Parts: sequence; structure tokens; C-alpha cells
Amino acid sequence: MKKPDIILDEVHAIRDRIEKETKGMTPAERTAYFNERGKIAARKYGFKIAAN
Repeated sequence: MKKPDIILDEVHAIRDRIEKETKGMTPAERTAYFNERGKIAARKYGFKIAAN
């Protein structure tokens, strides 16, 4: 199992990467970005996204 500080470093790296990828996007573009990422994850892991 990874040490907690290594896990936290990975979380921060992921957050930084997402921030760089979405920097300068409008709220609508950011929403579309995350919706698409969610659809990809749903297909990959076999779960369904519930309508709200």
C-alpha cells in the first residue's frame, strides 16, 4: 500500500493537471469537458450515470 503522503502528492498532481487542461475554459466548456470525462469513465468501468 502506498504511503499517505505519496497518495496526497498524486492527488495534487492530478488536480494540477486538470487545472491546466481546463484553464481558460468557459463554464459551459468546463461542464462539457467533465461530462465527457464522466461518460468515458462510465463506459470503461461499466456503470450508468443517473439523470438528476
